[in-house]
Amino acid sequence: MIWSRRSLFSPQRIGNSSWMAWRVLLLSGLCMGVNATEVVPPSFDELVNGADYVVRAKVEEVTSQLVNRGTKSRIVSKVKLEVLEVVAGDPPESVVLTVLGGQVGERIMTIEGAPQFVPGTEAIFFVQGNGRQFYPLVAMMHGLYPILKNGVGEDTYMARSNREPLSSISQISKKMGETAAPDGTSNDALRASLPAFKPTEFMERIRQQRVNPNPSNRE
Repeated sequence: MIWSRRSLFSPQRIGNSSWMAWRVLLLSGLCMGVNATEVVPPSFDELVNGADYVVRAKVEEVTSQLVNRGTKSRIVSKVKLEVLEVVAGDPPESVVLTVLGGQVGERIMTIEGAPQFVPGTEAIFFVQGNGRQFYPLVAMMHGLYPILKNGVGEDTYMARSNREPLSSISQISKKMGETAAPDGTSNDALRASLPAFKPTEFMERIRQQRVNPNPSNRE
């Protein structure tokens, strides 16, 4: 099979299902060839305590390969991380994420909504089920928080996987883009008007939540 840049999955709303349901439905899509559902954002407590471990890391290398199983084939990528700091949990000595999708020659396999891993970029990763589920981050795109630079300086700030500045814990349980300015204001302008978390601040909130789970933590 040759894939184009069209996504493997197209969104379909879950209704009132819990955020955990996305994994079952997406895996069903893989086995049965049906459309999967959009991912329901987790609460902050679900994000933090649903992760096997949380690390601040830089993407060091991404390699993709074509995997054949009988008459079917798919692309799987290995994402090697350079761990800069362990935020929570007990990661292995070498962290290499196994994710579905990637590019081998002219064959491209993508998953709608899944963040792309670019060598050299830095983020906080909420890793869950690496090697056991097709996208080893809590709630897929909701388990990756890029660390971006503030203008031309060395100052950095936290963002969601769509590069929307993260200025409140309450944003985590919202859909991507739901907190963006309705008038089309850019993320850079939004960041300037709503001061985003610094990496150290966000990591401290993660550690506190890991030690003292509080489902009502919203801000």
